[in-house]
Amino acid sequence: MAKMQKSNRGITWDYTGETKIVSIPCKITGGLAKIRLRQIHCIKSFENKNVIVKTGEMGGWIQIDANLRYNAWLDSDSMVYGCAFIAKNTSIINTTVDNSAAVHESEIWDSKITGNASVINTAGGNCEIGGNDKWIQYKFLPDKTMQSKKPVELTIYKNGVRQLNDNTPAPEIIGCEGLIERQEAEIRELKAENARIKETMDRRTEISNRISRLHDTNRIDRNAEIVANNKKFEAELSAKDEEIANIREGAKMHIKMTEINCEQAIQKLKEDIFRGVRFELDIAKEIRDELRETKRLTGEHDPDDVIGFKGSLVRIFAALKANGIIGQY
Repeated sequence: MAKMQKSNRGITWDYTGETKIVSIPCKITGGLAKIRLRQIHCIKSFENKNVIVKTGEMGGWIQIDANLRYNAWLDSDSMVYGCAFIAKNTSIINTTVDNSAAVHESEIWDSKITGNASVINTAGGNCEIGGNDKWIQYKFLPDKTMQSKKPVELTIYKNGVRQLNDNTPAPEIIGCEGLIERQEAEIRELKAENARIKETMDRRTEISNRISRLHDTNRIDRNAEIVANNKKFEAELSAKDEEIANIREGAKMHIKMTEINCEQAIQKLKEDIFRGVRFELDIAKEIRDELRETKRLTGEHDPDDVIGFKGSLVRIFAALKANGIIGQY
């Protein structure tokens, strides 16, 4: 399959930065439309079958990169715009190529090529080609300079009819079909390339969608995991809270039982003390009664015994008062 001809921008030529606005007929409004053209210049010397171009040489004006393909060249007085293009081994001088016209392996000067016209293997000038015309010629000028050339006697055919000199039928042209086949092959390759690009873009879109779905799935799984962990943590926290509440309740019960036991122990201690005091009081009363009986019988008493009895009573009542028993019983 023939290799698709591409622009050599950045290899043999580039834009100078100069632009200009031109007015062209507008098929939609019927008036004029303005387009912007950019000038080119040679950045690396090269040559084709029809011209030698030196580094720094100023070229013509084009609208887009695709207007100038492969090793074609146009001088500073030429313009190519729209869907038109000049291709391999082509050079044009003071010529405008627009609309959907195409020029292949030709040298054209002082002309206008428009419409859907095709100029193939032709050398000539001072002509206007349009419509669906196809001009073919296999004779090239020997001069490869871009100097202005005067029209020479050439045999140029328009729709198979000789246009210059006489009206004799055109001779059989050999090789034209092969060029057309190459052009058709280029078109098929371009369509195949577009199909491959579309397939690649579709594949990239599919992969992007898969990645997006995977991210969504991972996000959902992660969210579910987080929710499950939160529920587990909440359950553990609730169990801990319940355990703490049980501990607090047990502590309260223990404190209450301890208080009851303490109160019971204190009460028992008070009772034991009271019983001991009562016992000593009973003994003291018996001693007092015996002393009184002895005094009554003898008419005497021992001062030490009386003092000892009073001291015992004082100690007993002090102990009762200190333990909070006096006043209760």
